[in-house]
Amino acid sequence: MPTKYDQVLYPTSPRKEAHPERLATIAHLAGLETAPLGACRVLELGCGDGGNVIPIAWDYPGSRFVGVDLAELPLAAARKFSEQLGLSNIEFQQGDLTTWSAPGSEFDYILVHGVFSWVPPAVRAGILRICQQHLAPQGVAFISYNSLPGCYFRKFIWDMLRFHTRGIDDPEEKVASAREFAEKAIGALDDKGHPGVIRSELKELLERHESVVFHDDLAGINEPFYVEEFTALAQQHGLQYLGDADPVREHGLPYQVSTEDRGKERQYADFATARRFRETLLCREGLALAPSIELPRLLNLWVSSKAAPAPEQEDGTQTFTLAQDRSLSTNHPVAKALLLAAGKAWPEMIRANSLPLPGLDPAADLDCVVRLMMTGALEFRLEPPHVNGVSARPCASGLVRAQLALGKHDVTSQRHCFVNLGDEMARRLVALLDGTRDHTEIAAALVECMDSPNLREGLPEKLETSLRMLANLSLLTA
Repeated sequence: MPTKYDQVLYPTSPRKEAHPERLATIAHLAGLETAPLGACRVLELGCGDGGNVIPIAWDYPGSRFVGVDLAELPLAAARKFSEQLGLSNIEFQQGDLTTWSAPGSEFDYILVHGVFSWVPPAVRAGILRICQQHLAPQGVAFISYNSLPGCYFRKFIWDMLRFHTRGIDDPEEKVASAREFAEKAIGALDDKGHPGVIRSELKELLERHESVVFHDDLAGINEPFYVEEFTALAQQHGLQYLGDADPVREHGLPYQVSTEDRGKERQYADFATARRFRETLLCREGLALAPSIELPRLLNLWVSSKAAPAPEQEDGTQTFTLAQDRSLSTNHPVAKALLLAAGKAWPEMIRANSLPLPGLDPAADLDCVVRLMMTGALEFRLEPPHVNGVSARPCASGLVRAQLALGKHDVTSQRHCFVNLGDEMARRLVALLDGTRDHTEIAAALVECMDSPNLREGLPEKLETSLRMLANLSLLTA
């Protein structure tokens, strides 16, 4: 029987938080050593058209992957693309998560993104049952969900829009009606009776893709959870809280709370930050986990930073531009030295034990490093991505070139992030980067294939800038 995801396709995309490498890194910091990424077993529940799991399978040909989904049309697209890529290490199965099972199979990493909050209780129980039955002894499960208290404001909007669009069956008409109402509501709601965050949420909704509005904001089921509620459900299936896949959002407690319960500690932090979405990692109960991050474990990793420094000010303050148009200003000499060292190597990574830490006070060193990690200024990984700067014969991955050949503008970087190549010249340039051409040959081929005089003008001079941009986006492998 067709599902709503067959009726309205929901394109999936790579999510770096839902990547085995991220799970292995967080597990390492908690004292849990997981299966090697090059020879592991990965299960993704609710895989859709494979936008997350297929790029991982491409990067790790020695590992085994299984994607499961109830909707047949997305699965058909996933199978077709994986076959076009020649992947023999991945299979896709249609299955109901309340009953699905793989007798005798264990998985080192189980990924469940964008499913848990949007399915009935029986399916949620099925997801946790699958983790209980099939997670390897040292395995890690990733489950994302809408969280409280941050989703109280969002729930107000969901209820309002569902009320307004009730009785409309046509998906396109339903989404259009919701957007029209949201636009009017932005101007009608006043700050006195409604917090400004309501208007901000409505503005975000207007920017989202139609399929996201239909499947997320207008979903008949959309259940947010307190993290303590979620961990209690997990405990009923023999699973314990390991951490969260996004350490940038792992805020420390704003006040002293005496608790040894990791999930409860995070709940206090969520109250302080009104967190609205979580990507929680689980492992089997009984495994001993480190109560906090230790400096030696951090320094055993690889580190990078996209920090671009501005000139230092007279008082020693220096501002660094980070990823996603964010910035950080600091006059802390150690923090500045760390960002300069890690940023100099971008897009490649360096060993964290080569960072210029004073070493006189390990506790102070740890505090500085962790703070930079939590703000997203430093990224730590168990294994470095296969990235490269601009070489004599630049090469983009075969996956990216295959995505472009299918007419896609959103491609997958070597850091498992989606990159929008909306510019025609950028797409044509990437398609030429197969490692066989030097810069002169690339420029000549690019001039030849550009049918617009405006695009050809000054193209050789633009090439070097474009190649550096592609390297900074982690799209070059050689």
